[in-house]
Amino acid sequence: MFSKNKIIYIVLMGLSALLSIVKLTLFSSILGPEEYGLYSLVLSTYIFIVYLGGLGLNEAIIKLGSKAYGKQEFKYILKLRDISIFYSILLAVFFSIVFFIVINFIQIDNKVYNSLLLSIFLAISALEFNLMDAFLRVQHRFVSYSLMLFSKSFLVVLTGYFIAPIYKANGVIWVEIVSFFIIFIVVLFYNKNERFCFSHLKNSLDFVTDAIKNGIAILSSNIIRNLTLNIDKWAITSSLGLVSLGKYSFSMIIYMMAIFSLGLITTVLGPKWLSEFSSFNNSKILLDKINKVIILVVISGILVFLLFIFYLQSFLNTFYPDYSDITIYKTILIIFLGLLFQIPVFLYDWFFIAVSNEKFVLKMTFNMFMITFIMILLCWYFKTSIIYFALVFTIVRIYILTHYLVYIYKKFAVKDYN
Repeated sequence: MFSKNKIIYIVLMGLSALLSIVKLTLFSSILGPEEYGLYSLVLSTYIFIVYLGGLGLNEAIIKLGSKAYGKQEFKYILKLRDISIFYSILLAVFFSIVFFIVINFIQIDNKVYNSLLLSIFLAISALEFNLMDAFLRVQHRFVSYSLMLFSKSFLVVLTGYFIAPIYKANGVIWVEIVSFFIIFIVVLFYNKNERFCFSHLKNSLDFVTDAIKNGIAILSSNIIRNLTLNIDKWAITSSLGLVSLGKYSFSMIIYMMAIFSLGLITTVLGPKWLSEFSSFNNSKILLDKINKVIILVVISGILVFLLFIFYLQSFLNTFYPDYSDITIYKTILIIFLGLLFQIPVFLYDWFFIAVSNEKFVLKMTFNMFMITFIMILLCWYFKTSIIYFALVFTIVRIYILTHYLVYIYKKFAVKDYN
C-alpha cells in the first residue's frame, strides 16, 4: 500500500515531468525555430558550468549525506550543505570567468554572445538549487523535494508563457534564472533550524576537499554523458546555424519525453530491484525482471512509433506549422527509432549498479562519447543536414545496446552472479 506521502510524491513528480515537457513544446511553438535554437544552445551549455562549479559537491551530498542520514548525523548533513553552497559559488564564479574569457576569443554573433553570458547566471542559480535539492533527497524528504521541483517547473511555464512572446529566448532564460533563485531562497530560509550558518565555514578546507574527492568520480561520468548528449547541438549551431538547431532541438523533444517517462518508472522500480537483489543475490533473477519490463516498454514504444508514422505530419501541420517540413519529419522518426535502442540501455544500467559493475557503464559511456564525437565531427565538417545528426544518435545507441547485450550474455545470462 502507498502511504499518503508516497502518493503526493508520485503526483508531484508526475506533474513536474509533465510541466517539463509542456515547457519545451510551449516555448518551441512561441519562440519559433531560431529563438528556440538560441534557448536550446544556452540549456546545452550552462549545465557544464554547473558541473564544474559543483566539482562533485552535489554528488558528495548524496553519497556522504546518505551515509550520515543512516547514522542520524543531521548536523553533519547541514554542515555539508552549507560548505557546499559557499564553495560552489566560489568555484562557479571562477569557471564562469574562464567561460567568459573563452567566448570572447570565439567569433560569434552578438545575439548568441549575449545569451551565452546569461548561461553564467543560469548556471549559478541552478547549481544552488541542485545542492538544496540533494540536501532534501538524502534525508528522504521526498514530498519537499518533489514540491521544490514542481514549484520551479510551474513558475517557469506560467511566467514564460507571458514573457516569451515579448522578450523571446533571453526573456525565457531570465525566467529560468529567477525561478531557480526564488525556490532556492524560499527553501533555504523556510525552516529557521536549517538556515545557512557561517560558523560551518570555519576550518572547512579539508572538509570540502574530502567531499570533492568523494563526488568527483560520479561527476566525471555525468559530464561525459552530457557531452555526448550536447555535442551535436554545438556542431549544428556552428555548421548550420540557430534555425537548424531549433528544428533539431524540437525533434529531440520526443527523446526528453521518453527520458522523463522512464525516469518515473525507474523511480519506483529501480530501488525495488536493488533491494530485492540484496536479498536473493541472483543476477539471473534480476535480469529476468528487468527484461520483462524492457519487453513491455519496447513493445509499447513500437506501437506508439507506428501511430507516430501515421499521424506525425498532420500533427505538425496543425499544431507546429513552423516545424512542419520533411526534414523534421524524418529527423523525429529517426530519433524515435534510436529511442527503442536507448530504453534497454537505460534500464540495464540499474542491473550493473545492482551487481556493482559501474565500471562497465562508465567504459561504455566513454566509448559512446568518442564514437559520437568522431561521427559528429564528420557531420560538422561536411555541413550535413540535421537528418544525419539524428542518424548518428540512432547508430550510436544501436552500437551501445549491442555491446550491453553481448556483455550481459557472456557474464551473467548463462550463470548466476555470485
